[in-house]
Amino acid sequence: MSKAAVNGVLVLAALYMLLPLLWLLTAAAKNTGDLIGGRTLTPDRWHLGQNLADLASTGDGVYFRWYLN
Repeated sequence: MSKAAVNGVLVLAALYMLLPLLWLLTAAAKNTGDLIGGRTLTPDRWHLGQNLADLASTGDGVYFRWYLN
């Protein structure tokens, strides 16, 4: 196999492995409406701060207690 073909396969494999991570990060930054009806990888507005604040306030911050466990 030529060097170019090997590099091409490696680039495709890297994209295949990194795309779910990109989806995870963009999904964390969306609100509920954007998750259900919005575009997949491009949120209209980033709601990551609000999502983290909601997570911290749910159950008096019990999530972070679970995380420490």
